[in-house]
Amino acid sequence: MKHFKNGALREWQQVKAGDVIAFDSNRPRNVKFQVNANSKIEVWASDNADMKDAVLQGAADDKVAVEYTAQAASWVQIRAEKGAAVFVNIRDVDQRIENSGADSFVNIEPRVRNNDEFARIMKWVKMNEQRRDAAMAEERAELAKIKAELSQQNSVIQQEPVPEEQATGGELDNATRDEAAE
Repeated sequence: MKHFKNGALREWQQVKAGDVIAFDSNRPRNVKFQVNANSKIEVWASDNADMKDAVLQGAADDKVAVEYTAQAASWVQIRAEKGAAVFVNIRDVDQRIENSGADSFVNIEPRVRNNDEFARIMKWVKMNEQRRDAAMAEERAELAKIKAELSQQNSVIQQEPVPEEQATGGELDNATRDEAAE
């Protein structure tokens, strides 16, 4: 019993037998793909587009997985019988597109999804911030007014010297104390 594990259907693309598939690259890379056909197939790979000096990579009666390493760009040709249905599953085909010369701008931040609950909460947060800022401004104005009043009072009030008691060398009797007090 054979067991075929093919994966998603949209990953398989039909090609004509004898077509050349290009794997563009400017550096060494591993090339992996699968081929499925209803006839005998041969998979040839080369380092030039005209398939000179092509090397046989594999042959099979139905399904084959091919993997090889290329130093730069490489080309693959699948040879099959005439009228054969040939499908390839190439996941790692280079997806680069040529530079159009026009500047492109991409926003890397995700889109903000606004919902009613979030908008309501943000409205209350902003209103509370405005109330707090207004209360702080009133309190600062009141403190500045109090500070100004205190600075005016300090400039008006002049500190008068406090008279000191005169001390004598000995004890005074009551009569002397009364005379000194007068």
